[in-house]
Amino acid sequence: MSRLERIALVGLPLLVAIVLLSAIDRDPAQDITFSNAPFSDEGWRVVNARNFVLLGAWATDDWALHMVQFPLSLAQAVVFSIAGVGLVQARLISVAAAVAMAGILLIGLRRPLGLAGAVAAAVAVSLSALTLYYGRLALLELPVALALSLAAVGVIHVERGSIGRWACVCGLAIAVAFGLKANALPSVLGILGAGAVRSIREPEIRRFLLLVIVIVAAGAVAWLAAIAVPNWTKLGALISEHAVIPRSVADWLAFVGRFATKNDRLFGLAWPLLTAAGAGAVIAIWDSVCARRDRTVTLPHSARVTLLGILWAGAGLIGIASFEYQPNRYVVPILPGMALLVGAGVSVVWTRMADRARWVRAASAIALIVVLAAPGLLMDAEWRAETGQRALEGQEAVERILPSGTEVVGGYAALFAMRVPSATIVTNVGTINRGDLYDEGIRWYFIDNDASRLSRDHPVEWAARQERWCTTWGQSGTRTCLVELP
Repeated sequence: MSRLERIALVGLPLLVAIVLLSAIDRDPAQDITFSNAPFSDEGWRVVNARNFVLLGAWATDDWALHMVQFPLSLAQAVVFSIAGVGLVQARLISVAAAVAMAGILLIGLRRPLGLAGAVAAAVAVSLSALTLYYGRLALLELPVALALSLAAVGVIHVERGSIGRWACVCGLAIAVAFGLKANALPSVLGILGAGAVRSIREPEIRRFLLLVIVIVAAGAVAWLAAIAVPNWTKLGALISEHAVIPRSVADWLAFVGRFATKNDRLFGLAWPLLTAAGAGAVIAIWDSVCARRDRTVTLPHSARVTLLGILWAGAGLIGIASFEYQPNRYVVPILPGMALLVGAGVSVVWTRMADRARWVRAASAIALIVVLAAPGLLMDAEWRAETGQRALEGQEAVERILPSGTEVVGGYAALFAMRVPSATIVTNVGTINRGDLYDEGIRWYFIDNDASRLSRDHPVEWAARQERWCTTWGQSGTRTCLVELP
């Protein structure tokens, strides 16, 4: 490994870690997405692991999200057991996933694309504004992106003599991706589709694909037997709240059309990566056509990367566009696929510049890195400047106020009461936990803008409520209060 390679392998992951960790305690910036998920879902994704560590049980009520994101919940439980329960600790998992993704792409693309292509791909995705925004939140997207990146590297590198090793890597990575979020399916189909295309000329790859499918199927059977079947009723309630699918071709076309025209600020946030991916795909395809015509090879196996990137990005984007709910965070696990196209295009250009002066190549490399990285870094700096630490301050305040062993209800209960050893009951998702919780003896509630069914069902008690702590929170900056009822 050359000195330049060592610098890249250490430098980029280190830079990603510094950028993300330097603001890991900051609140999410507003107006980055239409979804309120950056403000609510961190608590929802963490609550079951937090329950396990503080209360000794994964679920205390109907909310059992750990059953459909078990790899993340397990990692959270391990982190909480070592470092204590907290929002920063939970966010460390996303940071680690972003750093690992950068390293995997650098190492995994070095041979097929050369150092320049590998660095371009890793920089394009790791320093994209979307990666930097969601990479310091305790959500699923970066762990899914990491798992898919590892699977893609397996498909790219597998050869006749390494089928078993790469099948294990790819199969386990895909199983983890599915265990985290089922909407990884379109991306997985794109990644494995690239392997299927290879198998047309390389029949031995069919054994690799079969082994991958067997490993993923074994993981699915284990999940069904250990988690899904014993908890079918509770699991069905969770799934039904998130399954909004097109019911006709007209619905699907409407969803796709909306994604093409609105897409939740995707183009504004990820334009360097999207533009470079499009250009890279054109360059790589053109080079492949010329190579076939002239019977030359620019770089060995670069066509594999191009094919996989096209299928991964294409299938993933079509998958997102095919559903009604289309927040931009769903694109984050597809960004590495787009980055493969960036790397493929850069590798072609860099190889054809081999006879240029060193200063020309160096200036071109610097300019490319600036174009790919600067917009995301600048947006990230702006977000950090406009955000505070209300989430952590709120957790400290609620920890002083809320008695241990009580139950507290509300959409933000899991976030603000995260560190208190009390049951935090989520109520803002569909029919989950929708009974009359006051009649069940619960007296502590997180209320948004004084809007609560308590005022209708228990008007006398509601009128006598005490506001124990308030803050401004959420995508629209609503007033959120912890209230105690008599």
